[in-house]
Formats: sequence, structure tokens, C-alpha cells
Amino acid sequence: PNVITNGPYQGYTLDQVWEQAPSLFGASGQQNFPLLTKILDANDKLSVQVHPDDNYAQKYEGENGKTECWYILDAAPDAEIIYGVNADNQDELNQMLDQGDFETLFHHIKVTKGDFFYVPSGTVHAIGKGIMILETQQSSDTTYRIYDYERTDS
Repeated sequence: PNVITNGPYQGYTLDQVWEQAPSLFGASGQQNFPLLTKILDANDKLSVQVHPDDNYAQKYEGENGKTECWYILDAAPDAEIIYGVNADNQDELNQMLDQGDFETLFHHIKVTKGDFFYVPSGTVHAIGKGIMILETQQSSDTTYRIYDYERTDS
């Protein structure tokens, strides 16, 4: 894990500081550190997923929902993400789902180094092959996988 490199909390992780001195982070009243930051290097397409908002997740999952943002650190030529769907209404969405027409259903966006995306809860999304991102998100494990490219090993 990443640790603080100097000062009074040298050698500690942010989670450890959060547990020992939560007042340093303000008065959020949350039990756990509210953010998680990761670097993801996608060597293959990642699963298409969606995260609920806080209200839904608290009611049905007993935890917070998840909103995230992505900063593209690097991207292969023609790399793309999935961000949203192409259906204009519920009937069109149902028809695409019934037909299993996932490639048409998902909205693909080509990305380049330096792009930034805000991914609010409820947004269908996926990181494509050949993309390295810095992801900052709400600390939550609530994820609903929608599509995994017919893979059966994950």
C-alpha cells in the first residue's frame, strides 16, 4: 500500500491516519475514509458495469453508492471507453437488451491521454483495452456487472 513519506504520520496509510485522527479530514461523520484512488492499467476490456446512487445503495445494500471520475494517464491508439447507452427510451433499451445487441447499445468514446470523465452513479461504463487511468471514487463495493463480453472466467 502507499504510505505517507514524511511528517508526523510517516509510514502510515491514509486509512490508518483516518482511523487515528479523523478530525484531520474534516467533520464528515463517516466511519470509513470516503474516497478510494486507484491506477488501472487495462490490458483487456473491463466489464461493463453500473453503480447505484447513495439512496438506492443504502436502502438495498446497506452502504453508499458510487460516483467516480477518470483521468486518462495513457491510451493506445483507437482506445475507447463505454460511457452510457445509445437507447433513447425504455422501449428501445428493452428491445436492444432482448436482442442481445450490446455493441450497439453501449455508447463508445475514443480517448486520449489527458482526457477526464466524471462518471456519476447510474452511468453505464467500462474501461477499454489499452487504457491506463487514475480513478478516484467513493469508497463502496457496490457494483452491478451488466456485460462481460461472453467471458466465463471472471
